[in-house]
Amino acid sequence: MGSIPYLVTASVRSRNFSVIASMNKYGMIMKELHNGPINKEFFVNYIVNLKSACIDNGIESPVFIMDNAKIHHYKLLKSKMSELNLEILYLLPYSPFLNPIENVFSKWKNHIIRGNAKKENELFILINEGFESITENDCNGFIRNMLHYVAKSLQKELIH
Repeated sequence: MGSIPYLVTASVRSRNFSVIASMNKYGMIMKELHNGPINKEFFVNYIVNLKSACIDNGIESPVFIMDNAKIHHYKLLKSKMSELNLEILYLLPYSPFLNPIENVFSKWKNHIIRGNAKKENELFILINEGFESITENDCNGFIRNMLHYVAKSLQKELIH
């Protein structure tokens, strides 16, 4: 008989950090690490910086796909998006399988967990390495996976 595998790890006592990241099928576009929770103003500034990063990457007319987090419906965000001539599409509630960035965060978190950081500075190194470990091939696969679910949804098939 087998037994359930488990891993005992030491936890790192650290400040609370949040990460915002953006991707397309060619790879990661941008990420920002923030000390504490993301507030509305920080998120709006991220979008402004993301527009510049998109232009730097040859993406002239980006379309931003967001889940229904409350911060994504902030009035100032919508007016800033309009001012910057950016388009937002919102996913249906409870549809993380249609959000490829969820796959990115999953791979990223696994990299950090496997790194088994003992100190805060080691954790930061793993966070940045994790971001760099997401390849174009990964992102393209995450997009294809999302499109698979879109096709199933359009055919009114059950999604498991």
